[in-house]
Amino acid sequence: MSQVTDHHRTVRVPSDPASAFGRAFEQEIAELIAEQPQQLRLDCSALTHVVSSHVNLLWKANARCREAAIGLRLVNPPISLMRVLYVLDLTHLFTFEGIEVDNFHRPDQSIQATTFPKTHAERVKIDTARIDMAIGRFVSFLNSLGADATTILELRTIFYEIATNIRIHSGLGSDDEFTVEVTAQSEQLEMTIADSGRAFDPTATTVRWSAADAARNHQLRGFGLLMVSKLADRVRYTRDTTDRNVLTVRKKWRR
Repeated sequence: MSQVTDHHRTVRVPSDPASAFGRAFEQEIAELIAEQPQQLRLDCSALTHVVSSHVNLLWKANARCREAAIGLRLVNPPISLMRVLYVLDLTHLFTFEGIEVDNFHRPDQSIQATTFPKTHAERVKIDTARIDMAIGRFVSFLNSLGADATTILELRTIFYEIATNIRIHSGLGSDDEFTVEVTAQSEQLEMTIADSGRAFDPTATTVRWSAADAARNHQLRGFGLLMVSKLADRVRYTRDTTDRNVLTVRKKWRR
């Protein structure tokens, strides 16, 4: 629900941007723009995990407010959202409240673990709660390596984006599973996520990105692979002999 405060409207960005929640948010934005308030304030405090669908929602809201000459402000954005907006070169398009817009370009640091390789592997059921728990275990693994906060945030975001795509687009059900295999070496981490859903190569299209071009062409979606590719150092897709989608992501500890 939106709140009215002196010609301003505040709308909560849904933590689950897919399906009905995302559509309801977009409908509310459209209705409020029709009222011509001075400003829309988008409360981002519920975004504990950030995926490309969140970026799509914010990008579309921003584009529509600009067309209607209405101010837009992102309120209480979490660090994870700020980091994603930074790597996508989108921070300059938004006005923020509740956070200092700096220090989102800090380079990765080397990890502190002394014995390699370190591995982490599991099977994850394809529902939101199980994915959240799996991400918690993955973050614990990264912490055990001594990985720095920025690296953990980026790898967590990559994991969540890929897992969410499987949940929404693979055609598999909540009782099905995908596998995660992680190997940490002294110089880099490699994460492989595999599922038996419908064939889909997210790397088939070359990602070329410019915020200015996207705005000029009225681009309203398509941030997923871009986000993963900018947070990682290498992304590779194969369809293996057992008809599984296999996506392998590599990230160096130090750029």
